[in-house]
Amino acid sequence: ETGCATLGALLATGHALYGQESLAEVVALLSRHQALVHVHLNDNYRLTDDDLIIGTSGFLEFMEMFHWLERVGYDGWISFDPHPLLEDPVRAITEGFKFTRGMLAVLARMGREDIDRAIASGDVTQSLALVNRHLFGL
Repeated sequence: ETGCATLGALLATGHALYGQESLAEVVALLSRHQALVHVHLNDNYRLTDDDLIIGTSGFLEFMEMFHWLERVGYDGWISFDPHPLLEDPVRAITEGFKFTRGMLAVLARMGREDIDRAIASGDVTQSLALVNRHLFGL
């Protein structure tokens, strides 16, 4: 809203989670002015910036964020930034990448229209039913 066409924002998911923000809401707000230029992926438990591998804690929150990235037409950079203390760093990135691709595949199976319909209903049980059906076959 500054009017500056060259101003952009990086969504550091770990920082947003630590700040008690909703990842999907950040995407939606930044998309109003096409301000989102980079998404920096890691996870945490919201108490500190743990730099965990994506999906360690906030699986559904990341699914929702990826849905909104697709919905707003985001086509910028996405990078991974875990800080594995006990894990092999190459494997941490590899598994995080595979996990991310898995989330994107599930979202594709769920279908944007069905997801949007569940969100519009305002009934979280519809969203959970959609996830249950496509993740667990329930």
